[in-house]
Order: sequence, then structure tokens, then C-alpha cells
Amino acid sequence: MDPMIMLVIILIFVGIVVGFANGFYGVGGCFLMVPFMHFLFIGMGVPADLAIKLAFGTNMLVVAPTAFFGAWRYRKEIKKAFPTRRALILTLGAAIGGAIGSSFALLTPGEFLKIIFGVFCIVGAYRFMTAKPKPIQVLPEEFSKKQYFLSGIAGGGTAHYLGIGGGLVYLLILNWYLSIPIHLSVAVSLATMTVSSGVGATVFGTLGSLFPHSSLIFIGGFSINTPLTLYLLYKMGFIYVYQLYYLSYLGIIPSFINTFLLSPFPPFTVGYVNLLAFVALVVTSVPFSMLGAWASVRVSPRKLSILLAITYIYVGLKLLGVFAYLGLPI
Repeated sequence: MDPMIMLVIILIFVGIVVGFANGFYGVGGCFLMVPFMHFLFIGMGVPADLAIKLAFGTNMLVVAPTAFFGAWRYRKEIKKAFPTRRALILTLGAAIGGAIGSSFALLTPGEFLKIIFGVFCIVGAYRFMTAKPKPIQVLPEEFSKKQYFLSGIAGGGTAHYLGIGGGLVYLLILNWYLSIPIHLSVAVSLATMTVSSGVGATVFGTLGSLFPHSSLIFIGGFSINTPLTLYLLYKMGFIYVYQLYYLSYLGIIPSFINTFLLSPFPPFTVGYVNLLAFVALVVTSVPFSMLGAWASVRVSPRKLSILLAITYIYVGLKLLGVFAYLGLPI
């Protein structure tokens, strides 16, 4: 079988699992998509530091439509209990925070992002295992709009700095800090991810195109995007125009040729978003997200919390490299 066809089939299958997890847990499915796409892109020859950012950007683009249909189905299931006003205010803050977090993520070494994400998941697992879950209920009309808006900024900024759809972050904020019952937290998390993930994917795609991804420069131990760094050095007078052209031919600055013909990324990539992977994943993730939402409301709050905790533990240990260190192929 042609390798490209096999790749698309695998992505479609991953989309099924990711979609169901999205609707059932209220998370973006990054615990499956990010590691899978990271290793997939590395296998296609993409440098590791760029592969993790490409995985993050593509993941966020997949999450946006998947979460939208999951939220739509959840709202249909729980009807009047869906906290629409709370979701809108949180989403507005998350969109702003998502744009900020995504911008900073592009200037951060990929391995550092993986470590932060892994630790965050372990903390989240502890929360869900020890918290006392609440049943689905209609929330009071009065609430602090400022608290929800700032929570959205913090959640969106953290989530997209980590390069994820945000569900893993929003669920903790909604259930722990804002004291929203777990099922309603799942529903609001899905609604929030719809917008914030779309914003995050746009930032990854746009800035990845404006500051091309062909190389990195290391100054004082810090990894900085080469085009941006050299432009600043040029403006400060440390290098001159003829040196910029010379460095372009060496491949240190992305010129037209090495940006579009010798890119380290696979075909159909815009910035840090791969459109082929997006299409293959979203074909199945959207319908299975609705199925997951339907199943989620039929599970008790305590069982849902335990299942979420198990998911968080697995993701955290995976990204921290514990399984690889122990030689476990999981």
C-alpha cells in the first residue's frame, strides 16, 4: 500500500479516538494527537523542535470544529442546565489569552513545552482523584463576570502556551476554581475550545509563515527564531544588509527558495499547521465528538472524574518520558 494512503488511514482512525475523547471528556484530544503527530512528523524528517510545534498548531486546528460539534451535542443533551452566559464570557477571555500564549509558545524550545505539559497533567490527575464531584444542576443567574473573564485569559494563555486545545486546562479551572459540576465543566470546556483553539491555530499558522521555520539560532543557551533574531540584530546595527543576503544563501535566513522548496515540513503545511493531517483527522473526529458527548452525560460524575484522572496520569507520564525510560511501548 502507498505510504501516503496508509498515513491517511491511520490519521482517520486517530480522529475517531480523538473525537470520542473530545466529546466524552471535554478535552481537545491533545493527549493522543500531539504525541502521535510529533513522532509522525519526526519520522517524516522534520527536526524534533519544529515537529512538536507543528503538532501543536495542527492539533489546535482540529480541535476547533471537533469541540464545536461536541458542545452543540452536549447543550442539546443537558438543555437548560447549559451555562450559556458563563461560557461566552470565559470564551472571550480564552480567545485573548490563547493569542498571547500561542505567540510566546513559538519562541520557546519544544522540549521545554513537553516537560511543562507533562507536569501539568499530573497535577490535574491529583485534582480529579481527590475532588468530590457534583451532579448536573442549573447554576445561579448571578456570578462574577470579571472572575470568568480573567479565568478565560489565564486558561487560554496557559493552554496555548502549552500548545493544546485547552480542555485539560479549562476543566481544572471550571471544576476546581469556579466550582462548576464536572458534566457542566465538560460542556463549557468544549464551547471555550471552539473559539480559543481557532485563535491559537491562526496564530501558529500566521506567525509560522511570517517567521519561517527553517532554522534556529542559539544565543547564550536560548533558542530563538532566526529571522526575528537577525532582524533585531540588523536594526541594532550589529549586521548589515549584504550580510543578511549572505546568510540567506547559507540557509541561516529563510530565503524564498529554502522557505518554499527546501522546507523541513511535509507538503500542505502553512506555518505550523499541516492541512493534510487536519482534513484526515477532522473527517472522523467531528461525528465521534457528538457521540462522545452523548455518552458522557450518561456516566456518573464520580466515574467521569476517575476516568479523567487516569487520562491525565497517562498523558503526563508519557510526555515526561517515564514510559520510554522504563522501556514500555505505550
